[in-house]
Amino acid sequence: EGGLLSSLHNHFTNLRNEIEAKANKVTDMEIRLNDTTVALQQAHDELFKNSQKVIAAENQVREMVQERYVLKNQIKFKSEQLAQAMEKVNYTDARVLQLENQLYVLVRSESNLKEELGLYQWKLNNSLKAFKNLQGNHTKLERTLNKTQTELERANLDLMECITAKTQSFCGFENDDMCGFTQETEKDQFDWTRSKGETPSSNTGPSGDHTCRAKGAGHFLYVEASGRGNNERAVMYSPFYQSLDQLCLGFYYHMYGRQIGTLNVYTKTRSGDVIEAAWRAYGNQGNVWIQALLDIPKKLARAGFQLVFEATMTGSYLGDIAIDDISVSDGRCGSDSVIPVSVHSNVTLERSAQLRRLQKFKKFRKMLRRRRNDNSDS
Repeated sequence: EGGLLSSLHNHFTNLRNEIEAKANKVTDMEIRLNDTTVALQQAHDELFKNSQKVIAAENQVREMVQERYVLKNQIKFKSEQLAQAMEKVNYTDARVLQLENQLYVLVRSESNLKEELGLYQWKLNNSLKAFKNLQGNHTKLERTLNKTQTELERANLDLMECITAKTQSFCGFENDDMCGFTQETEKDQFDWTRSKGETPSSNTGPSGDHTCRAKGAGHFLYVEASGRGNNERAVMYSPFYQSLDQLCLGFYYHMYGRQIGTLNVYTKTRSGDVIEAAWRAYGNQGNVWIQALLDIPKKLARAGFQLVFEATMTGSYLGDIAIDDISVSDGRCGSDSVIPVSVHSNVTLERSAQLRRLQKFKKFRKMLRRRRNDNSDS
């Protein structure tokens, strides 16, 4: 037993030693496997990086191939342009040769041109002297012409306004334009109103216009007194009237109500610097249309004027004032039932001086035409 046990102990000791050797060997192999695995992973990573570099290189190669294709096309295009440029150069050389021939011809004729130039220079000097003399005369004539044209335009404007004024001989306010009557926009408190039929307030204002005399048929101008304060004004301007002689200007007014204010009529010259009182009515005049006539003097008629209608309120609603049927006729006013009012005017008359300037301008135009004809003949 002791020998058996010793044999077994030795055997197990050998086995243990072999197992330890095998274990150490397995451990070494595991360490080598780990190292191999790490090296393999590093090799795999390196392979991946190399693959990326290969792909990038392939992309660069592809781009370079495309750039090569583009450059090849550009070279082809530049070659075509170069061929065209060569053709143009050849054409230009031929053209230069042709121009050199023409220049040679021109140089040969230069001496002839110099002689002609000397002759023309002499003629030009004589023409410049004559031109200076004519220019001085032309400046004087141009100043006179401009001055005369200004006077003529002023005279034509006055004539056209006179013709326009003559055509506005009657106004019944039946059209929307009110025959050219205009409202004051700054110096009064309210406006005149174009209406027909009765005014809104009872016991004041007309029941209809004067022209048609039918209720609600015709139009007139009036000022509505309702809501207006004491001394508030409404101002209306007529169109310009003008004539070569005296004028008779008539209009109808209606001033009915217990608290009627004042209706003033003024004349205003064309320049606007002379405004004079021409006619005035105040207070209740009854529920009727009343005619007023104004004798316009010759000075004012020739200068041109406007009528200014001004209605002033008293602060009561019973104060409507209306006007209608403005008429203009030549000559003095003649009426058995109405006494005309003579309008005073301080206007200075300049029409005769304008007519004299117009006659001078006509003579000047004839003289200018003769001089132009003489200059063209010379």
